[in-house]
Amino acid sequence: MSVLKMSYPANASDAPSDLMIQKWIVTDSFPWIKKGELIYYKIGRRGLTTSSLALYAAKGDQEVITVSGSLRDAARVVNLECPEIEKSFLKEQLPKFFVFCNARPGCSIMSQDYLDAFNNSNIKDEKTHDALVSFCKEPQVLMQENNWSVVFFVLNEDNSVSEWRLKGTAKPFNILSVTISNIMERGRLVLPQGFGRP
Repeated sequence: MSVLKMSYPANASDAPSDLMIQKWIVTDSFPWIKKGELIYYKIGRRGLTTSSLALYAAKGDQEVITVSGSLRDAARVVNLECPEIEKSFLKEQLPKFFVFCNARPGCSIMSQDYLDAFNNSNIKDEKTHDALVSFCKEPQVLMQENNWSVVFFVLNEDNSVSEWRLKGTAKPFNILSVTISNIMERGRLVLPQGFGRP
């Protein structure tokens, strides 16, 4: 992953003096992306991230697709890169891609690694452990004929937990809906500092 730090354009006189834009080329984190580049921006002030944006730029093409906040455009990128969608892609790649492009910075998909890290920490909280056992699972994929759905859990930047449900079709590939439900409020989990942060 390459990192470029850029200050706000000097001719934008109305921009805050402490505004910083960080740019990452993150294609290497998504091995199925081969025909273009995935570019990720963080925008913040005084070291605090306030927003983010993911763009896809096709190689040799002037078109740039804004992936963040658009089910249709996220599906367009998948269609450009993966003409044939398999169950393994829905389980291993799509949740990571979708959360990376659309969740707030600091959010991440919960996995068995999170439970292992908690068990190896100095914190012994039974309620937190039981909650992590419930949430730290691989994404659950259901395929029925041409329809698919994926369910997984996300640890948010404030240590609350959300359930994400994506639904769509395989041929042609489309993401028809995403439902995000907050299932554990902030402050309920007792976690080590920096736990689970990407």
